[in-house]
Amino acid sequence: MTRVHRGEASEALVEQAIRTISRKKSDDLPPIRSYIHADPNSHLDRRGIDFLVRLENGLDIPIQVKSSTRGKRKFEKSHRFGVFIPVVVVAAEEHISRVINRVIQCIRLIINLAKRQKDRVIYAARCKSMRRAKTTDRCVRHFAASMCH
Repeated sequence: MTRVHRGEASEALVEQAIRTISRKKSDDLPPIRSYIHADPNSHLDRRGIDFLVRLENGLDIPIQVKSSTRGKRKFEKSHRFGVFIPVVVVAAEEHISRVINRVIQCIRLIINLAKRQKDRVIYAARCKSMRRAKTTDRCVRHFAASMCH
């Protein structure tokens, strides 16, 4: 009889949750095109990614699965300077609806992060173009002539 580790059971629950989410149609989330479950010691696994969820809008969402909050803290501490990877903490006996909600939260988190980064780029380009513009094109504050000399 083979023994299933807690991590493998947690990853199986997350995979089931991703399949369920991809079958459901949601108004606030883009549809899931596909997902990759990283093999042990693969390129994705070495980068700290257990699942890579690909959305229809072209966004790739990495997800790390942990079985305990202690493992989550340890992972976040060791990966704090790289690319942000959301972590889903799942107990092996946890109900699938709670896991689905956590995975949806991770997807929304990355979508919002991507929107904020896009807005920052647009804002920086707008500021750069404003600096290049002539002073007559900019909004310049004109002061009224002083009545007292």
